[in-house]
Amino acid sequence: MKGEENLFQNHYYMLRPLLSQSQRAQLFTFPENVSEQELIRYYTLSPDDLTFILLQREDHNRLGFAVQLVCLRVLGRQMVAGETVPYALLTYLAAQLHLSPQAFALYAKRDPTRREHSAKIQKYLGLRSLMAQDEQLFRHTVLGQALQTGSNIAVVTALLEEMRSHKIIIPSISTVERLASTIQEEA
Repeated sequence: MKGEENLFQNHYYMLRPLLSQSQRAQLFTFPENVSEQELIRYYTLSPDDLTFILLQREDHNRLGFAVQLVCLRVLGRQMVAGETVPYALLTYLAAQLHLSPQAFALYAKRDPTRREHSAKIQKYLGLRSLMAQDEQLFRHTVLGQALQTGSNIAVVTALLEEMRSHKIIIPSISTVERLASTIQEEA
């Protein structure tokens, strides 16, 4: 009976989110209120980026490609189908490409287009997927943070920084939370 109770508690712990909805939004989505300085600093496309983006056919694909590029570069994760992009960011990217921000509404009507673009961008940025050996490394490197703070958001933030520094694509929120939970348990 005791073992079943323990199993239930561990199972429940792994199912419930580690972060609140606002913490998830803070760490995993484009910020809604971006200053002009932040737009310039994080979302200005380089000449190489522009050349790469302009290889895509049609305006909506170029703009969608640019959004995916900055999503992977800045947030470290793939863009999700149907994801909302803040208008200020969309306008800033569109202006660099001499396009209308409304072109984005037509982007990725076919899911394979979004996936194909994502694969091209990952290769361009030198990004790769998370693997089991990475998880082991991160358990070790982030454990110190978990021991010091015990804060869920601090551990997840440290984990995300490690992934970005190793050019690993941020996996789903649930995968990140599962790994952070494992680190928290070890701490």
